[in-house]
Amino acid sequence: MTIIAISFGVFYALLKGFSPDILLKSLIVILGGILFHASANLWNDYYDYKRGVDIKEAPTNIYRKHPILSNSISSQGIFIYASLSAIVGVLLGILIYIFWGNIWGIIFGIIGPFLSFMYTGSKFALKYLSLGELEAFIAYGFLFSIGSYAIITGDLTFRPAIFSIPYGFLVAAVLTANNTRDIDFDLSRGAKTLSVRIGKKLSLILLECELTLPYILTLILVFMKIFPVWVIISLASLYRALKTIKNFKEKVPSNADPLLAKITLEFGLLFLIGLAISLLIL
Repeated sequence: MTIIAISFGVFYALLKGFSPDILLKSLIVILGGILFHASANLWNDYYDYKRGVDIKEAPTNIYRKHPILSNSISSQGIFIYASLSAIVGVLLGILIYIFWGNIWGIIFGIIGPFLSFMYTGSKFALKYLSLGELEAFIAYGFLFSIGSYAIITGDLTFRPAIFSIPYGFLVAAVLTANNTRDIDFDLSRGAKTLSVRIGKKLSLILLECELTLPYILTLILVFMKIFPVWVIISLASLYRALKTIKNFKEKVPSNADPLLAKITLEFGLLFLIGLAISLLIL
């Protein structure tokens, strides 16, 4: 999901013209993004374990092994890995500045681990302030595309986010699906996610909005000629999205978030293919 989000910024940079260093910068940005995403996931496992939210009976632990609970790694070890991932990501931003004089590498290199840590690693953890979905939407709908474009070109503009906003809703939906499935369990552990606060009925309505808005926005923006017509192929994933909404209303499955991740990836990949086709026939 991170690679796709960054690719929106790369595509917008390519619209300005190809240069030999675009590929190298893009690879560095993608690596940095993956490291920040990894640190967020690892810190999430660490702090949820420390808070007593992640236990053997946790729904998440049913469909995938929790690294600490399965004794794959110690809690200290996972914290070290998370921190190292974030540090290397920051160093890549510094590398961008050293070789290309681009300060945006450092700025976004600091924003990345800060948001990764703030998701669950603070007393004001965004996840438990019911802001996890909003953070995901901002990161994947705006920051990754805007940041990658700024690091590659040296210019800061919000225009790349035009392409990534629909995608941001779908990434947020992955968290909503996860938190909707876990409502009863999270409530028993004192974890006040957005889904816990608003209840299952409203959470499912939110999920439906997050899943359908990307397709509605895509259609509207294609019609307004803001999006190239070829991105219409991303609507091929709509059937899976609508089917998932119907199934979730009947019963939220144990693998809720992986199911939503598949839809997100399918939409994102098809959207990027559409962008690539439009770029090739310019």
